[in-house]
Amino acid sequence: MDYIIPNESELEVLTDSQIRNIKDAEEQSRKLLNKGVLLVTPEKTKHFEAFSIKTVDTTGAGDAFCGSLAFALSCGKTLEDSIIIANAAAGFSVTKVGTAPAMPYRKELEKFLQNNNLNKL
Repeated sequence: MDYIIPNESELEVLTDSQIRNIKDAEEQSRKLLNKGVLLVTPEKTKHFEAFSIKTVDTTGAGDAFCGSLAFALSCGKTLEDSIIIANAAAGFSVTKVGTAPAMPYRKELEKFLQNNNLNKL
């Protein structure tokens, strides 16, 4: 399976379309088949809500998402569970300043998931 994880502005460039809402993102994602936290496959479409978090710095959130997605998939997690884990890692990362210093350690991510009633790791 192939993955593409563009952010909103990258999706706009890739599709030459303006993304104003989830419906726009879904329509444009269908053109690309898969994108971001809106999972679109031939069988289904599923939107994964962002965690409600007080944001300090969004720098590196996409990197946290992509790295955690790859990690979870390499551990044998399902795609949907991997997306939840990656979404949590990105959410956790925005609670700190910086990029590398904001990346969660596994124990931090496990605690974050447990605090949100998600035992995915």
